[in-house]
Amino acid sequence: MRNPIFLHGAVLFLAALSPAVVYAQFQPPDPEELKMTSDPKAPGADAAYLEMSEIDNNARHFRTRYARIKVLTERGKELATVTPLFLQGDSEIYELHGRTIHSDGTVIPLKVRPEDLLIVKNGDFELKQKVFTLPDVDVGSILEYRYDVVWRDGFFVDAPRWEIQQPYFVHKAHYQFTPDSDILWSGRLPAGADVKKSASGAYSVDLTDVPPIPKEDWMPPIRSFFYEISFHYHGEFDSTDFWKSETEDWSEGINRFAQPSKAVKAAVNGQIAPGDSDLDKAKKLYAAVQALDNTDYSREKTETEMKQLNLKAAKHAEDTWTQKSGSSEDIAMLYLAMLRAAGLSAYAVKVVDRDKAVFDPSYLDTD
Repeated sequence: MRNPIFLHGAVLFLAALSPAVVYAQFQPPDPEELKMTSDPKAPGADAAYLEMSEIDNNARHFRTRYARIKVLTERGKELATVTPLFLQGDSEIYELHGRTIHSDGTVIPLKVRPEDLLIVKNGDFELKQKVFTLPDVDVGSILEYRYDVVWRDGFFVDAPRWEIQQPYFVHKAHYQFTPDSDILWSGRLPAGADVKKSASGAYSVDLTDVPPIPKEDWMPPIRSFFYEISFHYHGEFDSTDFWKSETEDWSEGINRFAQPSKAVKAAVNGQIAPGDSDLDKAKKLYAAVQALDNTDYSREKTETEMKQLNLKAAKHAEDTWTQKSGSSEDIAMLYLAMLRAAGLSAYAVKVVDRDKAVFDPSYLDTD
């Protein structure tokens, strides 16, 4: 995995180069857009993206995102709250600009500095969100914002994934990516659209009238069908070599976590009897781990609670058993360790959640 890192020492230098600085002054609002009360291209829509863009530059370690949105109903006002993702300590939100334009042309600027924004922890890898809300939004307003995400120098940044389709209709979109080494891309685009590569090595795609992400009962995982483009650094790997290498690394980590320790063997001996068949052993151990608190469905404890209860993040299967709680994956790997401690042949398998996607081996990323 390539880790995005914040550029501490050259922020001023990047500020001079960043597209967000160049276009910090928004364009005058279009009178026709101000008068809109509905969207003829998206009848009944709560909102519509009038324009959006994403500029990714891994050579200069920044990403710029821009959006102009028309609010058409009360429900559409939810788009006034924006939650950019970044890696705490490794990247930072920079050059944030935003405003609300009322239908009479009145402009209310966003008066907030990026460092003042609320930070929300999200996951073990310190992936966080900075939340900002555009001010004084009414039905009929136009929302406009632009911000940079800047990474620290000296480390590779993940190649982008462009989600071309949004929950709402997109009138105009522009995406551009400048990689810092050899790159591959895969994905789906509307008919007639294509990713173009310039003489300078930048990839781009321009689109108009992109339909919203469909919502239907019983539909297959939409992530595998909506319009998106994924870039990935292939390095020295082809698809077969990549998955072979990643599988070996993943299996090594699983086996290390699920190594049957003395504590795990003792727990197993307390659950099964000498005369049990292999199936009975598997059933009894399954019932034992199912009785644990699955924090994916209850609530993951905060760092403060963990300290107060003298608990620690699970690094081995016995930690999950001792603490009587863990994530779905922690509990699954504990079960794997207990099966092996009971003398059964058991293996871990990683699959894509069908609610989210269908596995695509051409996209070289274990996420």
